[in-house]
Amino acid sequence: MNDIATASAHAAEQLVRAVLRSGGIDWPGDDAPADQPRGPGPTARDLLAAAAHHGVTLLLYARLKPTASWQTWPEALRRALEQQAQTATTRDLLRTRELVATLATLTAAGITPLVMKGAALAHSLYPAPALRTRQDTDLLVRRDQAAPTARLLEARGYRSAQRLDALAHFNHQIEYHQRDGYDIRHTIDLHWRISNTELFALAWTQTELAQRAVPVPALGPAVRALGFADALLLACAHRAHHAYEPAGEGEDRYAGDRLIWLYDIHLLAQAMTTTDWECFTRLASAKRLQRICLDSFTLTRQALGTNFPGPVMAALTRTAHRAIPLEALQGNELQRLLATLRATRSWARRLGLIASYLFPPPAYILAKYDTQRRWQLPLLYVRRIAEGLRKPPG
Repeated sequence: MNDIATASAHAAEQLVRAVLRSGGIDWPGDDAPADQPRGPGPTARDLLAAAAHHGVTLLLYARLKPTASWQTWPEALRRALEQQAQTATTRDLLRTRELVATLATLTAAGITPLVMKGAALAHSLYPAPALRTRQDTDLLVRRDQAAPTARLLEARGYRSAQRLDALAHFNHQIEYHQRDGYDIRHTIDLHWRISNTELFALAWTQTELAQRAVPVPALGPAVRALGFADALLLACAHRAHHAYEPAGEGEDRYAGDRLIWLYDIHLLAQAMTTTDWECFTRLASAKRLQRICLDSFTLTRQALGTNFPGPVMAALTRTAHRAIPLEALQGNELQRLLATLRATRSWARRLGLIASYLFPPPAYILAKYDTQRRWQLPLLYVRRIAEGLRKPPG
């Protein structure tokens, strides 16, 4: 990438952040106000690419369109944003209709999943659900409800490339999807633990999450989602996990943060009551997530100008020496396993993690590498370990 292209990409990134923070931001120019970006602006292509990468195209449009600054943006770019907003809004309406019907089917069968992450926040915190870009809906059920839920999803036309019995003792989730008559893809990420990351998977129990769950009337009278304290903790953990994973197969860099994850944290922080913050602080300490939360809060404040309560920041900082280290989410797979073992207090769980890492079920290995040739299993086990030793991003 040459210097001009690099400057345009950087300008696009900064402009997207500025609009999310302030709303009304004029298109950059030498005559722009002193408190706004000045000089040559980004190309329209770079602006759209940056917004798409961060999952905030509709959010950018919604923040900018009602302001006088909208008219200062290039006409072609405004048309592109309007077209994308219309398409995404229609798609989201159809996805929401399917999700409501699916949740009603599960409820009628006596299964009451907790809605998590993007879908829950889209229908409870965002001004309009479509503004929270998402590729799937995360549903959390009890372990004994995973198989019945899977059967109900399959009865509604959902299919998975994986086998539930191959994943149940190693992973904590499975993905189901279908395409409707409009060729829109609907995806359900079915969880029986709150996270597929071992550091977080056992940090919560189903009982405590259900006790703190809150209703989501937009998705049905009996539908519930994580309470705000749990949702904020999970948002920080989810953001940290993905920010420190490789950007792509074989790439020597971390994926980095996406603004949509930080905006989730921003909106949750704005919605939290004093009672919510007190609960959050207790949970962060009990689950040893202080450093992960501080890291996420710092980045959110830098990107979006979010204010976090001083007493909460002080409490997290005061007990951070007892927290799970950020290094547990960095490095290659083996290094992350070792860090996880160091952060795990139970020897029984440590031995279980080592066993599951070295000798996952054959069905899992066959599903992971998309083959049914059992004679390849020894080679596939070696391949998996070799991939875990691959040099981490620098």
